Amino acid sequence: LPNTNEVGAEGVKNKIIHEMERSLNEMEDSNVLAMGVTLSIGVSTKNPGEKREDAIARADKDMYTVKRSKKNV
Repeated sequence: LPNTNEVGAEGVKNKIIHEMERSLNEMEDSNVLAMGVTLSIGVSTKNPGEKREDAIARADKDMYTVKRSKKNV
């Protein structure tokens, strides 16, 4: 989300989570719920002076740390 601050990115994250939950609730009779669908979304910002590639690598590392420990966060 270029040119988006952390607060704006959190808002986008929350909208995605809300829409996923709404969609799953509408599919109540579907086998999707039986599969145990989960979603993990993180928000990270690029630090001043940090290379874009380094910021992405840091966010990617953090994502996998969370995915190993929690779900739906």
